[in-house]
This record gives sequence, C-alpha cells and structure tokens, in this order.
Amino acid sequence: MSGDDDGKRNPTEEAWFAQGAPVPDDFVDPELAAVDSGAEWGQRAVLVMVAAFAVFLAVQYVAELRYWMSDRTPMELNEGADESLWIGPRYVGEDGTLQIPSNRFAHVEGIPQRKSISADREYFNLIGSSLYVERVVEDDRPRILRGQPMSVPRGQESIRPLYDGAGRVVAFEDLPRRYQGLIQFYSDSYQVEFCGFEPSAELRSHQVRLKRQAELALTESLGRAPTEEEVLERAGASVRCQHGYLLLDGQSPQSFNYVPLMYAVFVVSVLGSAFFLLRSRRDARK
Repeated sequence: MSGDDDGKRNPTEEAWFAQGAPVPDDFVDPELAAVDSGAEWGQRAVLVMVAAFAVFLAVQYVAELRYWMSDRTPMELNEGADESLWIGPRYVGEDGTLQIPSNRFAHVEGIPQRKSISADREYFNLIGSSLYVERVVEDDRPRILRGQPMSVPRGQESIRPLYDGAGRVVAFEDLPRRYQGLIQFYSDSYQVEFCGFEPSAELRSHQVRLKRQAELALTESLGRAPTEEEVLERAGASVRCQHGYLLLDGQSPQSFNYVPLMYAVFVVSVLGSAFFLLRSRRDARK
C-alpha cells in the first residue's frame, strides 16, 4: 500500500498512461525542456552576434558620419596665398608644415606633379605642398596609354595643367591602411618623412647625411658647435616630419547621405536584439 501511496503522491508518466491518471498542469517533459533550453541559448547567441556586428560597423563608419555632419561650405585652401606658396597662410604652421583640419570639405587650386595611376584612380602631388589628390580616372583610353600626355589645344602648349577641385581632405594619419603603400611611395620619391609613419632606411640615411653637412657648415661659420635647433634649421624641411594630406576629389558631405540611414539600421538592430533578449529572459523565468 505504501508503494501505491508513493506512486499516487509522485506519479510518473508511465503511471499516467497505464492508470489513466490526469497529467498535472505543471508537468514538464525533461527531454523537451532540454531541447527548448538549447534553442533559447542559440537564439540569444544569434541576437548578441547581430548586436555586436551592428556596433562594429557603426564604429567603422564614425569618420564618415562626422564628415557628413561637417560644414557643407568648403574651406578655401588658397585663401591669402601668394606666388611663392599655393596654400594660404592660415593652413601653414609656424614650422612651415601644413596644418589643415582633417576630414573636412575643402577646395584648392594647384599644379599637379608626379602622377601615379591605379586601376581606376590617379594620384598626384600639388607643387609646393604636402597635399596630394586622389581622383577618379576619366581617361577612357587603354590603361597602358593613360600615363601619356593627352593632346593640348592649340595656343595653350606653354600652359601647365592646373588642378581646380574640391573634396574631402584627410590627414595621412587618419587614412585607412590600404593607403600606406601610396604614402610610402611618395615618402621615398620626394625624400620626405611624413608624421606618424616610419621612414625607410634610405630616407633615414639621407636625413643623417643632411644633418651632418649642416653641422659641419655651421661649425665652420660660427666657430663653435651648433645646437640641435640650429642644425635642424640649416638642414631644412627634409630632416623634419611633414604633415601629409590627401584630397579625395569629388567627395562632398552630401556624397555620404546614405550614412545616417546606415546608422538608423544599426540602432534598430541593437535595440531589436536587446528587446528580444530581455523578453527571452523574462519568458524563461516564468
């Protein structure tokens, strides 16, 4: 009898089917519960991954969002410039290097030099500055001929080509890693050390040689050992790092009108994931 009493107090699933006993409302099949628990954890993991990926993408596009929010009126980089310097004095620091706000809309005129061409873009430096330009190639000739000069209209043979354009100007230090090869190329080509980048061994040797020559010349003229500041002043800009900038031709803040829509999607993804996670936890506690 005691066994029957225990069976009645603690009925099993077999007893319910064999004896026709009613199934309690609070009964939970342990196997089904395990399946449901595993599915819930899988759903939570997916939601967390979706939210994390949205945050990751949002961080990647912070610079584009800031540029979209920046002033739509371009900075005039030539404002106040004279014949000896194309860039206006307000964008040149006391040490003679460029000091242009990064990730801003700017307009500039200048004479291009040392062009290099990739698959669909060309790059060049503006004479007298450490400002470089990236421009989409509009030459429809075969790529092997794009480096060749195009025909010049009659009467303009002696006129040098002038770049006149506007776009997004970005400091070399703020550019993506894919531009490092281009920066290294111009550093070696012009024997210029760009701030934030390690110069090549060849450029470092060139700088040491210039400093040594300046030190010997100053020692002879001054009759004493020159100071480090005097040596750097005599050696010139080649022994100091220069702030380099790249103008992405044609990229205005309006070109990034899609960025706010992307961030709206990011926010919805994060909030939606958080909502479903909280609801899942609340349902699990019931």
